[in-house]
Amino acid sequence: MYQLDLSTTSWWLIAALCAAVNLALLVPSMPTRATRIRVSSMPVILATCAYIASITKPDYSPQLLLSMYSIACLMIPASLLGFRKKMARMVLERPEDGSLPPEHYGLAQEAMIRFALAAVAAGGLLYLFKP
Repeated sequence: MYQLDLSTTSWWLIAALCAAVNLALLVPSMPTRATRIRVSSMPVILATCAYIASITKPDYSPQLLLSMYSIACLMIPASLLGFRKKMARMVLERPEDGSLPPEHYGLAQEAMIRFALAAVAAGGLLYLFKP
């Protein structure tokens, strides 16, 4: 099932590296303490989801769960490449009720987000499920 025959230990290292990349790219660009806390909790939330999946689906191997975790950790930073400053500005301009302003994304940013999410997801799915 796997294209790379890596040990569980190797996948743990890859997952830790992906979580570190996620934090290194997203946390410094967030302008407020509250958004830095929210963004820094993302790898923990993803790890909790992987743990729940390991309990509810015991037939999933640790390698599968760790590779899915790694893919999920890289999706958001990849989708925001080149737009971190604009995202920080949007966070500062967000209304108190948390709603998005009418023109929250430009066309280029929307296209980049959709392309990066699709590319990382497709690459991950091809990697995981290619015979």
